[in-house]
Order: sequence, then structure tokens, then C-alpha cells
Amino acid sequence: KNILDDLSQTYLQIAFERKSKNLLDGISFLDSEQPKLLKKSNKVQTQLEEFRLKNKLIDPLKEGEFLTAAIEENQDLILSLESENLRLSFIKQNLDSGILYTPGIQSMGGSSDKAGLGVIGSDQLLLEEILTVKSELAKAQSKYKKSSSIVESLNAKLKQLEPILLETQQSAVEAAIVINQSQIKSAKNKLSELNKRFNLLPAKISEYSSILQNKNIIEANLESLLTAKEKLQLELSQGNLPWNIILEPIVNPKPYKPNLKINFIYILLGTISFSTLLT
Repeated sequence: KNILDDLSQTYLQIAFERKSKNLLDGISFLDSEQPKLLKKSNKVQTQLEEFRLKNKLIDPLKEGEFLTAAIEENQDLILSLESENLRLSFIKQNLDSGILYTPGIQSMGGSSDKAGLGVIGSDQLLLEEILTVKSELAKAQSKYKKSSSIVESLNAKLKQLEPILLETQQSAVEAAIVINQSQIKSAKNKLSELNKRFNLLPAKISEYSSILQNKNIIEANLESLLTAKEKLQLELSQGNLPWNIILEPIVNPKPYKPNLKINFIYILLGTISFSTLLT
């Protein structure tokens, strides 16, 4: 019984020692791998910094988003400017045909994102005066003959005012067209530059993504290593036995071997057989 008890404890001790050795070997291996991963981490971090300095980009993915938005905004501006240019050209054709632009005209290129036409004080006053004269002329023609002094006077005044306003409006619309076309050219140049920058991005994004992916993998491996090392160190410090004795060893009071009765029978049978052979 004592021998079995001692054997049980020996098994437990051997198991504990083997487990401790395995834990120490694991910790030692992780300790040897940690500097390698740290070296790789520092290397990939250096690669990332060199990429950013070389390309003057912090994050090409965000740069791509910015350029995409800028390109779309510039394209919208060009469409708006070209639409405005068509409108200005139509107004110019009417003015060249002697048709006044009744809302009044002002070149707005100097104070707006796009050239346009609006109302200015002097232009509006002159336009209002012409409209007043036309209204008075219509009333006079309904009352007087064409040859009357009132009708002739109003016609003469109208013929005097309309060319002045027409010339003013023609100058304003021509200036607006020039400004508008200049802005279209500028917007197209900007769009070309944006497209050039955007076309260079795919290769940069590919390189950046490769560096970033490598960096994330190394950091994840390093984090896993530290977690595994802490787990092994905790398990080692706890000193738990891998095995437990679930049932104390017992000894049968009646030995299984040697069996004296069976042995005596075997001896007796053997003696009888030998005596028979001698006889």
C-alpha cells in the first residue's frame, strides 16, 4: 500500500515537472520570437513613414475620397458654367437683333462663382424709363394720331433711350461671356489636374494597402504572442497539477499471485505423471 501511494505521488510529480517544463519551454520560445516581431514592426513602420514622406500623403485612401468629391464638384461647376454660357449667348443674339433684355443686365463675374447677368441701379432706371415711355406712347397712340406732337415726341425719346440701353446691355453680356468662358477654361484646367492626381493614386493605394496590411498582421501576431505569453506565465505561477488522484490505490488482502493452491495441484499432478512414466 505504501509503495502504491509513493508511486501515485511520483506520477503526479513527474506530470507536474513535465508540465512546468513545457510551460517554460513555451515562454522561452515566445521570448525568442518577440524581438523578431518587434524588429518587423519597426521595419514596416519605417516603410509607412517613408511612403508618406515620398508621396506627401498621410492616407491615399482618404486622398482618393477627397479627389473623387473634388472632381465631381468641378464637373458640376463646368456643367453649370456651360449652361450659363448658352443662356448668355442666347441673350446676346437677341440684343444683336435689337431685342432688349427686360430684367436689366449686370456682369456678375467679379463677385460670383460664375458669370451672370443681374440688375444694376443705372441700368434699371433706364429700363424703367423706357418702359414708362412705351406705356405713355401706347396710351397716346390710342388717343392721338401718329403725326401728333405728343406721339412723335414719345417716339423720339424712345428712339433716343433704347440704343443707349441696348449698347449698355451688349457690353455687359459680352463681358459676362468673356468671364464665363475664362471660368470654364479655368475649371477644365483644374479638372485635368485633379484627374492626373487621381490617376496616380491606384498604384499608391496598392503600395499603401500592402504596407498597411503587413503592419496589421505583424501587430496582430505581436498581440497574440503577448497574450499567449501572459497566459503561460499565469498558468506557471498557479502551479496546478495536470493530473488528480480520483481514487486512492488499494491492495487486495488475498494475493492474486502466487496462488499456492493451484501451484500445489500442478506439483501433485506433475509428480503423479512422472511416477507413471517410471512405472
